[in-house]
Amino acid sequence: MLLAATAGFDVSADGTTIAYVDGTDQNDLWAVQVSDALKGRFSPERRLESATSHIRGKISPDGSRVLVVRNVAVEGREGREIAIMPFTGGTEVVHRPVGRLVSSGPELLAGWSLDGRGVTYAERVADNVRLVTVDASTGTRQSVISTRDSSVEAYAPWSGGWAWIPSYGRIRFWVSGQPEPQDLRLKDELSVYDLAAANGQPWLASVATNAGQDSAFVNVTVLPNGPTTHWATFRTAAGSATPGSGIEWPRVSWLADSSLVLWSQETETATTLYHIRAPALVERLGTIPRAAQSFSISLDGHRAAFVVNEFKGDVWLAHVGRADGRR
Repeated sequence: MLLAATAGFDVSADGTTIAYVDGTDQNDLWAVQVSDALKGRFSPERRLESATSHIRGKISPDGSRVLVVRNVAVEGREGREIAIMPFTGGTEVVHRPVGRLVSSGPELLAGWSLDGRGVTYAERVADNVRLVTVDASTGTRQSVISTRDSSVEAYAPWSGGWAWIPSYGRIRFWVSGQPEPQDLRLKDELSVYDLAAANGQPWLASVATNAGQDSAFVNVTVLPNGPTTHWATFRTAAGSATPGSGIEWPRVSWLADSSLVLWSQETETATTLYHIRAPALVERLGTIPRAAQSFSISLDGHRAAFVVNEFKGDVWLAHVGRADGRR
């Protein structure tokens, strides 16, 4: 019997030989200058962490620190740990969630508060998701917002409260001081999967895909009761990507000048950045020659953090034989 965690296999025509690939994933967390990344410059000292297990990173709004989510053993079981470390590396502040950290596909739901003084994350306790804020200097909890939702696909703290996606296609937002959240719906044919809130403005950017998953639509809503404006549309490779390729849908982040940066894995080996200055005003910034996951960028647009996943494996041949040794 062949026991191996394989990335793929094939059997010879006569059924006597199996060719298979066996190996591990290597996840590298990079914290770099955006200009260096676009030129393909990755100095070894800018690799903050490497792991064969799942890892994610988010840069702080001012670009001085990086939030790291890594796997750890908690009471004999696999759990998650959140660490806050300087951009240049050094002593880190560690926090462990009480509940199970919520994930959406490959993305673990954790990030920064708008002012950069705290880190935020979504955790599941029993059947509900809670939105937590932690002091980035001490790692202690500051606040917990309980939702009535059993799942959350994305979330964002905004200047007046919180917004989240309880299921694809819907946006729910809560205004501080109000007893109940409100629902915000976009066009029925669109499924929203990403949110980003502007710093200092009640603007919520959302990214949605159509039924064919071949286009991503960027919209901006003025919360709590303002209009929704379409800013840009992008083609996406995620809908036609090779199964298991790990290509992610485009996502956005706000800059300090109230413009947006969108990153898109247009191929399985590269990530392209776009600057959306205003509705229908889009500039291509360039391409990072690596498939960046969990990409984040500082408010000034100068620094970024992201994870690069590389599978390292070998091709093996195994002979198929009977248990009694006969062929």
